[in-house]
Amino acid sequence: MGARSARNPFGTWPGGKHSLALAGLKTRECAVLTVGKIDMNIKHSMRGFVLAQALTLAATFGAQAAPEDYAFKIIGSELHKGAGVAITVSLTDLRTNSPVSDAVIFTTRLDMAPEGMAGMTTPVEAVASGIPGQYQFKADLAMAGTWRFQIAAKVQGEVDTVQGELILGVKP
Repeated sequence: MGARSARNPFGTWPGGKHSLALAGLKTRECAVLTVGKIDMNIKHSMRGFVLAQALTLAATFGAQAAPEDYAFKIIGSELHKGAGVAITVSLTDLRTNSPVSDAVIFTTRLDMAPEGMAGMTTPVEAVASGIPGQYQFKADLAMAGTWRFQIAAKVQGEVDTVQGELILGVKP
């Protein structure tokens, strides 16, 4: 076998003939084969690149839920007017119908807007809950009637705020 050179990386055969010429290929045919192979590699690379980009976009935007994919719901029995009334609320992921734990409740408002008295509000205090997906609060419900409970939370992994408005019927 002859020495390899920068001009011919395949080496030369004794007598100065190139290995491709001995294999029965002319230089022009070899160039066409090489260009064709490069062209096919570029097509496969581009297909792979486009597929990877599509999958990345799908994973990025498909995994995100909208605030409408979550729902707050009152848990428990009837509420009665009084001081320190316990209000339990659940937060559910509607896509999977599973409770959402570890949401950060950062805004609450309890008023009598359904009775035409939106200015009549009462403070709401968060209380620890041991049940996943349930959040407890205490409030002083000074009078019977219909109360509106507005709540806003940040769910881990979600960009937008999840908001809910619940109507409470308070008995005397």
